[in-house]
Amino acid sequence: MWVISEAERLGVKQLSISGCGHACGALKWEAPKWFGGPLPFEAKSIIELLHEYLEVGLLELDPDTE
Repeated sequence: MWVISEAERLGVKQLSISGCGHACGALKWEAPKWFGGPLPFEAKSIIELLHEYLEVGLLELDPDTE
């Protein structure tokens, strides 16, 4: 899988998956089975990442904006 090999080459610590939920599930839960062990980086969906940013205050939403 080119995403894994490129992430390894770049030495990433976390990969954000902005595609569909199927891509996220495949990379987070299925790829480690296919490649014989844990991936050398953490895989998160963009939704998980945005939630974390909101929780720690890195992203603020304006409730008055439509």
